[in-house]
Amino acid sequence: MHFEYAVEPEAVALDWRTCQYLTSLFGFDRGRLLSTFPKKWFVMAIEKASHLPDMEKKRVVEKLRNLKLRASVKSGREYDSSQGWLENATEQHNKHPFHAIISAEKNTNDSVVCIDDVDEVHPPLKCNRFHQIARTGNEIASALAPLLCSSRKILFIDPYFDISNAKNRETLKSCLGAIASNDTRGVQCEVHFGDMDC
Repeated sequence: MHFEYAVEPEAVALDWRTCQYLTSLFGFDRGRLLSTFPKKWFVMAIEKASHLPDMEKKRVVEKLRNLKLRASVKSGREYDSSQGWLENATEQHNKHPFHAIISAEKNTNDSVVCIDDVDEVHPPLKCNRFHQIARTGNEIASALAPLLCSSRKILFIDPYFDISNAKNRETLKSCLGAIASNDTRGVQCEVHFGDMDC
């Protein structure tokens, strides 16, 4: 399973050590994905790092770029620029929940974790990376959706794929549906099976 976390830009840009530790918690292999909330999240995080000394800021910016490439998903949630980030995040969490919200400051809301309390065993950050899913097209596509929706090049490779098998078609169709539900501009998708390429 993959869980989506909203992280306050200020929290990740406090200093190099905080940035390094926090970004190490995220990745498809870790089951935790950073929500790019709002769309300009990375720009906001880089701006929040402007108080750091030049060399430290460069290191933080590089970490943020890597985070964006390897461990983030598009949020798609609305953002009201007349409110602060935390107010927006908690409001959107009530409508379409994040797994948790990580903030720079303490908060009484149970879904908000202060950066000082962040560790892998804290209940909202603890996640089971080994989750059994039903072997149906919809369940497989649902489990793969965060990865499919954040990829620009997708290769389906299965030498035993049988296009005449309804179960195989259902899985492929569900995966393609998950891809199509996102912005598909610039996405390259290939299907390879048996001795043939499609």
